[in-house]
Amino acid sequence: MVSMYIFAIAVAGLISTTEAIKGDAIATLPVGEYYRPRGKLVSRRVDATTAFLRSPCPALNSLANHGYLLRDDMSISKAQIKEAAMKYFNVADDIVNFLTDALPDTLYLNFISKHGYRARHLACSRRRFL
Repeated sequence: MVSMYIFAIAVAGLISTTEAIKGDAIATLPVGEYYRPRGKLVSRRVDATTAFLRSPCPALNSLANHGYLLRDDMSISKAQIKEAAMKYFNVADDIVNFLTDALPDTLYLNFISKHGYRARHLACSRRRFL
C-alpha cells in the first residue's frame, strides 16, 4: 500500500502544472540560452491555452526561444519586437518599422495565426523581395 502512495506521488510530480513548468524552470534561464518548448506545452493556434504560444514566423519564435522576447509569449510589445530584431538580427530601423507597422501595440506570438490577418511574407532569400 505504501508503494502505491509513492507511485501516486511520483506520478503527481510528473504531471505538474504548466504554470510550474513555466515559472521556476524557465525563469532561471539566462537571456540567450536556447529553450524550445515541445509537445503539449506549446501551440500556435489562436485559441490555445497551452503554457507557451508560438508564431508561424520562425524569426519571432527564435527570439522567444532564446529569451530575447518573453519566453512565455504573453503580451509582447511591438517595441520589444523592434528592439530585438534590430539588436539580434541587425535589421535597420526603417525595415523593422515596415515589417511591424501592421502589428498591434501588444500581442501574443500566435496573433499572426489569426484567420484574415495579413502578414508581410517577405524574406531576403525570396525573389519577390529583391
